[in-house]
Amino acid sequence: MNWFLTFLIIIIVIVMKNCESINGVDDILTTDTINIPYINSDYLYLEKRVSLLPIDNVGQGVFAKVNISHDTIICEYRGPIISEEYFPLLIDNDKLFDINNSNNKHYKIIGNNICAYINDCTSVLNRTYTIHDIEMINNGNMSMTCFDNYNYNAKYVKTFEGKVFVKSITNINKDDEIFFSYGW
Repeated sequence: MNWFLTFLIIIIVIVMKNCESINGVDDILTTDTINIPYINSDYLYLEKRVSLLPIDNVGQGVFAKVNISHDTIICEYRGPIISEEYFPLLIDNDKLFDINNSNNKHYKIIGNNICAYINDCTSVLNRTYTIHDIEMINNGNMSMTCFDNYNYNAKYVKTFEGKVFVKSITNINKDDEIFFSYGW
């Protein structure tokens, strides 16, 4: 593998891991004459906070800033897209989303927006699943057990073009944490 490409991928991963919104401003849009602070559109009705899941060192989750109706696109899972030969370089990244193109070539999106912080509320760590269970779950014939008092309120939707969206499957109230199944 080309050393420069490896270096570039490592830099991208480091930058993405350190991307945080500062004082509610995501970036500065610069033109020849003016600098305009802006907020990414997903942040208008979503926010990152410490997750409520009962797991040690759980990290951040995504919460609704407003009521969100059933069947609403919540956000798009966005970020750089890498091809299969580079997957081994990102084994410690927990923000990867698998996609295939129209020729069925395998890619991953390296999530770098708020959508990448939506958690799965499954209690997979508290239950043993067999290979048969995992196959049933991935085929939609069995659901994962969520932690008590937690339920999925969203799901991911993949488009033919390789885009991934998260869509509400219930009404989501303001301040509710958003969860979707990662598929195991």
